[in-house]
Amino acid sequence: MSDGIPIIYQGQEQHISGYQGDNTNRQALWTVGYKKTAPLYQHIAKLNLARQAVIKASYDWTTSLAQVAYVDKNVLALSKGPAEGRTLTVLNNNGVKGSAYTFTIPVTKENAWAPGTNLTDALSCTTITITSDGKLNVPITQGKAIVYLPTTQLAGSGLCSATTTGSSAAPSASKKGAASSVRVSFGKLGAVLAGVAIGFAVLL
Repeated sequence: MSDGIPIIYQGQEQHISGYQGDNTNRQALWTVGYKKTAPLYQHIAKLNLARQAVIKASYDWTTSLAQVAYVDKNVLALSKGPAEGRTLTVLNNNGVKGSAYTFTIPVTKENAWAPGTNLTDALSCTTITITSDGKLNVPITQGKAIVYLPTTQLAGSGLCSATTTGSSAAPSASKKGAASSVRVSFGKLGAVLAGVAIGFAVLL
């Protein structure tokens, strides 16, 4: 959920690995079938529905530029859109072996939702609430991406017919997940990595 036009390598959503093991030489889709139940197909479909929902709320989402709302060595959070149609994409590099923990995104002009606002992750359908002091306590699970949008925008979107409310408790004490075999450090390169990171979020 970032700037520009999303690009998916042909067959990625069908988990095509390439002809005779060559990942850069993808076979034709009609030779492998087109399964709408494929995990990556479902993942991309949810992201498309989320984009449609926020664009319906405010077309300015398409012309606004993504801003880095939070960055550290493990987490990159990108905010995009005006207040009535803002999304917050949270990526992390903890990998599948990473432990669960919670961290706080402080109030800034890029993510200043009103206290009490409910936000729902378009991918997991888990809902959290902005605290009374305007902070967002984000639960991290392994290396899973999160795409928050206002819960009120879910009506008629085809997303999350039933939502689950997550904990709004304070973040756990500096509990960082175990690294995967390859760790990417966001650090000061957060803004530069934003577009690349979004690509990973779509494809993984």
